[in-house]
Amino acid sequence: MIYIIIAHYNQSLDWIQQFIKYEKVKIIIYSKCSNPPQYIFGIPIIKRLNAGREGETYINHIIKNYKTLNKSDYTVFLQDDPIEHQPDIIKLLKFFIKIYTAGCKLPLIQPLNSHAYQDVKKDMENKDKIISGDIFSYDEYKQKKKEAKHKGKQFFNNYPPKLMNKIKTHSVYYKKEQLAQINILFLNMHLDSVLIPDSNPFIWHLYKGIANYLGTDGKSILPYLVYFYTNKNKIKEKYLKKLLETKYIPYNPSAQFIISNKLILENDLFIYENIQKVLLDPIQPILSQKVRLNGFILEFIWLWLFNYSKYYKNKYTLKHLRFYSKKDGIKKDINFYRNSYGMSKKPNIIDISEKDIKNMGKYLKYLKKVNIEKNMLIMIKENAKMRSNRDYRYYEKIKIN
Repeated sequence: MIYIIIAHYNQSLDWIQQFIKYEKVKIIIYSKCSNPPQYIFGIPIIKRLNAGREGETYINHIIKNYKTLNKSDYTVFLQDDPIEHQPDIIKLLKFFIKIYTAGCKLPLIQPLNSHAYQDVKKDMENKDKIISGDIFSYDEYKQKKKEAKHKGKQFFNNYPPKLMNKIKTHSVYYKKEQLAQINILFLNMHLDSVLIPDSNPFIWHLYKGIANYLGTDGKSILPYLVYFYTNKNKIKEKYLKKLLETKYIPYNPSAQFIISNKLILENDLFIYENIQKVLLDPIQPILSQKVRLNGFILEFIWLWLFNYSKYYKNKYTLKHLRFYSKKDGIKKDINFYRNSYGMSKKPNIIDISEKDIKNMGKYLKYLKKVNIEKNMLIMIKENAKMRSNRDYRYYEKIKIN
């Protein structure tokens, strides 16, 4: 069975009608609307409080169903506007459903997104006031913002850079026809791209939020990863080994993917419970984009969490680009990207030691037993306060009365 899990807020779900007919597909909708309908196209709606972004919806589904998940089944995690993040999502899902219905196995893990906020700019209401383009340094981003403002417009950087669409390492093909462009970035522990350094200016917002939230320099996400893997003040040997060996964080923007339940169950239940606690920590800062910090952090690490480097096989791309059928697939993939861009400087890799892990273990220890629903209500109240206050202090750790 393929389970399609939809994190719904207020977008139309008309697109799901194309998948209701499949006997081996079950759709489950979690809605964070204030007043959702009881059913959409005959599918019962499960209501969730509106906190924690789509990541909390995914994690809550895993926690609630962990003990009954069938290892032979697959789960598709989608936002309610999947076409915005993957213009060919309908065609792509039908392709994988056809494979599964024919009795073939699906990939153990398959990212689904191409890019966010890139092809959809043409549909924005204020499209005439937008200038978009690739950027390859933070200074270039600031300069392009300044130039756009001088013209009375707003600059949007393409992320991933549109140039990446020329490289088909992860794209899905059928009979030499590309069904969908898939883009994977590789980041270091500071969330900076090892493919195209400084191509994502948004990480500077994250650095500021992390610094105020955890009291660190703000650049490392290691405190999060260490906390996720900590249970009763200890880290199992297999998780410690994974942390020490982490060189790259594979990232598919906007969090939509197919995953075998087998991979979900490779992680202990407490890991998902720890992630949920972090997502719903009411003291985490709100960024100037009017979103909570930790939801974005989780978006970066989904593929890493499910051991992408071990299980991902890009078997549906062009034959000469199937680096993952052999050893060191990620390394070969990264070298191919960098050579394609003509980059000579070595990528900035952040090595991790046991001492680093021990030091990072202190930052989120206060998140022990928490009342999930209570924290969600606190977050909702603070979010309302933020929306009504023009002078709201973004990026700061929130004080809870």
